[in-house]
Amino acid sequence: MSPMGEPKRPTATRLISESRDMTQRAFWWSQLDFSE
Repeated sequence: MSPMGEPKRPTATRLISESRDMTQRAFWWSQLDFSE
């Protein structure tokens, strides 16, 4: 993603995207924890 080429995303969109990423990471780590 090049900041110069892309228009600025709305704050809400960024927050949703970051929240999804954090949720997916937390779920992934929880799965690793359970596997151990």
